[in-house]
Amino acid sequence: MPDRPGSTDPVRRSEVEVMERHIAVESGIEGLPTMHYRAEESAAAAFVAEMRRLLPARAVRVDNRVTREMRPLPCQRLYQE
Repeated sequence: MPDRPGSTDPVRRSEVEVMERHIAVESGIEGLPTMHYRAEESAAAAFVAEMRRLLPARAVRVDNRVTREMRPLPCQRLYQE
């Protein structure tokens, strides 16, 4: 019998889809490109909040435009809950 949505199978119940976000960081230095990363949603939010607190002049944006080609956020574990 195929699995149904809402199945009580323990393997299916334990699967959790992790939402990723796109983070764009502009250095503010002419000639340096914007850096693009992907990170788990809570890590992205914590990283952006910390960047805005430490370096308010630096532009940091978060959106849903994530691609697999983007590098993961360096040291993402530091920002995960």
